[in-house]
Amino acid sequence: MLQMYSQPNPEDRKAMFLIFTSLGCLSWMTAIIVSLFVLKFVDTALTADGEIIHRNNTGAHVKVRFTTADGNIIEYHQNSAVSYKVGHKVKVLYDPENPYNASTNAPGALWFKSTIISLIGTAFIIGAYGEWKQWQRIQRM
Repeated sequence: MLQMYSQPNPEDRKAMFLIFTSLGCLSWMTAIIVSLFVLKFVDTALTADGEIIHRNNTGAHVKVRFTTADGNIIEYHQNSAVSYKVGHKVKVLYDPENPYNASTNAPGALWFKSTIISLIGTAFIIGAYGEWKQWQRIQRM
């Protein structure tokens, strides 16, 4: 059966433009909020020397051990974009009120989430631009 090609509906393109723009802006706002939480954490955190005591095959999921300023030994699991080896010495930032809220002091460990969310937002905005260009082209027809 032969199908006829129909012209794209301009309202569909406009709707997609609005959806992609909204999702892009929402992603960017989320990235900003996540970044503000990271900045607050870095500003209030204490620093300790730590060591990687376990890692999975990729090295992106590790177990870190460090000693707090008051002498408590803490072990926590961390997911990050930084590949560590067992025995690797690291600087650990931790919340003095909740030392299990900790992170290695590496940019990939601290900023990975906000970077990924920002890139997703950027992809949505690029998609919105493409939809807008298609909508403009259809309007000229």
